[in-house]
Amino acid sequence: MTSMTFKGVTSQSLGVVVLGYPPITKPAALIKTETIPGRSGDLVLQSDPVYEPYDKVVRCRLLPGTKPESISSWLNGSGLLILGNEPLYAYQARVTEQINYEKVFPSHEARVFEVTFTVQPEKRLAVTEGDLQLTGSGTITNPGTLPSRPRILINATGVVTLMIGQGITELEGLTSPILLDSDLGMATNALGTLNASYLVSGDWPVLLPGNNPVSFTGAVSNLTITPRWRWL
Repeated sequence: MTSMTFKGVTSQSLGVVVLGYPPITKPAALIKTETIPGRSGDLVLQSDPVYEPYDKVVRCRLLPGTKPESISSWLNGSGLLILGNEPLYAYQARVTEQINYEKVFPSHEARVFEVTFTVQPEKRLAVTEGDLQLTGSGTITNPGTLPSRPRILINATGVVTLMIGQGITELEGLTSPILLDSDLGMATNALGTLNASYLVSGDWPVLLPGNNPVSFTGAVSNLTITPRWRWL
């Protein structure tokens, strides 16, 4: 029996069998270009591409006794999607299009349907990776194929300089731990309840694919890094 998991709920538990998975897809890149008169071709205006969301269509069948209404309630809104043909990865997905439950035979209750998931282009591990702890200089290896924008809890006071790869982040006036979220481009206190971005200058930390040297200066007890590995 083939299956999928959406919003933490498996299709088997609701009486749904997956009949066909969508292909594994490399998303389309969004590249800014400009045509210059007198110049052949076009000029690429950005060095690193960004990628577009796209659709994954999954074909399914309802098991006998399964009500379409219960499935419609499940296949609604946003959440993480794990498909049986990519069990190691999860997609941030949403369902907005209508779903048609079609009878296979007019005289039989069996129904089939297709659900369209609009997924974000970056996929993550289906089982969330653990946090990384550093008490001194070291190297972090990004196993993904895309730069990671981590969340970093820095247990420190005073003035701190954090160096990750080629990036340098300056922190001043720390009196308690600070939480850097490179994905959001903001900093807060450890609980995430108070803005602390005014204490930060320089680069938001990024972990590139491969090895990333990490070091810091100042009164730092430790770093707790949620790496957020990503793949195309």
